[in-house]
Amino acid sequence: MDLLIYTCETSQTLWYFTKPGHPAHPGVIKRYVFEDAQGVKIGQQGWSFASDAAQPAFKTFLAQIRALDEQMKEAVAAQHGGPPMMDSAMRVYGNWQPQPGDNEAVVSLTRYYFSLVDGGRYEDSYALFDGSLTAMLPFAQYVGLADHTIAAVGHVKARTLKTIDWEKDSPQGPPGLYAALDYSADTDKGLLCGYVAWRREPDGFFVLVREETNTLPATLDAAQLAALKIKFRCVD
Repeated sequence: MDLLIYTCETSQTLWYFTKPGHPAHPGVIKRYVFEDAQGVKIGQQGWSFASDAAQPAFKTFLAQIRALDEQMKEAVAAQHGGPPMMDSAMRVYGNWQPQPGDNEAVVSLTRYYFSLVDGGRYEDSYALFDGSLTAMLPFAQYVGLADHTIAAVGHVKARTLKTIDWEKDSPQGPPGLYAALDYSADTDKGLLCGYVAWRREPDGFFVLVREETNTLPATLDAAQLAALKIKFRCVD
């Protein structure tokens, strides 16, 4: 593991120090618990001492910590009668058996990613991308695709995650552990369907390596809609 984690129990603080080999090395992130008028919250601060070339990796590192905090909030809410972290109807399959907590982790991460996208926080959502994906999809193009989707079907009203496909060392890509989650979404003027694929890194966090979004405008007739659902492998 290319992270060193130090816990300060007296101040409820966690320090994450990168180790040689981590793409954001050298860097450090502080996670801490604090309380304001809205209640108890978790904050983050980060310091990067790496070269300019490593700054995108550090942004991803910080984004992963923020996503972890969102997962913790969901877990606490579920323990106190809130919605479960994962829908029991979700189908899980693939050539790898997830360990306890893995399904909930990628579901929470995906929800967090989509909350950033649907809220127009594109810099934060883009920070969760793997470096190879950002090389293929510059930020301006990423924002342009998001704007094109909104123009086609309007803003997202609700998203539903349907399946998780766990694949280890799949022949379709580089070696590694991947989780692909299919989703559908109701929008102002139609539907969306597609998937996001995450890869687990040596430090235990996940990065987004692929996303597919298909738009189905409300102007389609029933036959066209059915045909496109088959073409795009939309999940009902």
